[in-house]
Amino acid sequence: MTKVKFNLPKRINKTDAEDGVWTSYYSQALDHDFGRFRVRSLDATTKHMQRFAAEKAKHRNESVSRLSTVDAGRAGVRDFVELCLSDWEVKDVAGNLIPFDIEIAAEYLADEDCRDCADYLAEFARNIANFRSGLTKDEILKN
Repeated sequence: MTKVKFNLPKRINKTDAEDGVWTSYYSQALDHDFGRFRVRSLDATTKHMQRFAAEKAKHRNESVSRLSTVDAGRAGVRDFVELCLSDWEVKDVAGNLIPFDIEIAAEYLADEDCRDCADYLAEFARNIANFRSGLTKDEILKN
């Protein structure tokens, strides 16, 4: 069998996808700055996504049916945080930065008043165009 080398563009900057890129969420409607977030790609080709999926597969037999809808939603938010957030700059009511912690970040994003921010971050993580920084046109088109 002959090995064919296809002429395909580079889809993603692997470093950006694995380490995350910074984005901010400000709601004009609420006049509120929700913070800055370092978001990793939610792309199946990334190593962190593959590791996460393998780990979750080990625990598939855990009963999810016992979870309420709210608890299941919180579990999903926690999974998203563990998978896609690597850092943040979020302030408390006194204006002090809250150190990044998966559990605290999950609680923050699961709060119903933070729903728009959580939705924005999920969409940002899914959009591979956000993880192409530093690639020149030639690198994108290079095999």
